[in-house]
Amino acid sequence: MTDGGDGIVLAGPWEARVDYETAIFDATPEPTVVVITPKPSPSQQFLTRLQARADANVQMLVRKNADYGTPDRPYANFEVAPLIGVSVARGMLVRMMDKLQRISNLLDRPALNESIQDSCNDLSNYALILGDFLEQSDGKSA
Repeated sequence: MTDGGDGIVLAGPWEARVDYETAIFDATPEPTVVVITPKPSPSQQFLTRLQARADANVQMLVRKNADYGTPDRPYANFEVAPLIGVSVARGMLVRMMDKLQRISNLLDRPALNESIQDSCNDLSNYALILGDFLEQSDGKSA
């Protein structure tokens, strides 16, 4: 049996320590109810953060596509690339390269107008758009 220093004695063969988050709900005038839930692992926290970022990026894509695309032509902003002798897919790659260069510059100095996170989000979205475009066109326009 072990006293954790708080007067609560725990008994049992404990092999590993698990961190828990404690939530206390005031049930006045009823007794206080304590709910103990396992704390998410670093890996679970990481995946949760990535999911939140991906969801936010998709919402940003929806907003930006309303400005750049049309309901019938979601790639409208990229479809002008052939006017200068570049395929639509390669035009998307050029925009991705612009974002990579921007990120590289921001690693060396602070941003004045666009954060490094903004550029990472844009790069991620361009990759999603390119992947979707290639899938929809069966790579014919690459």
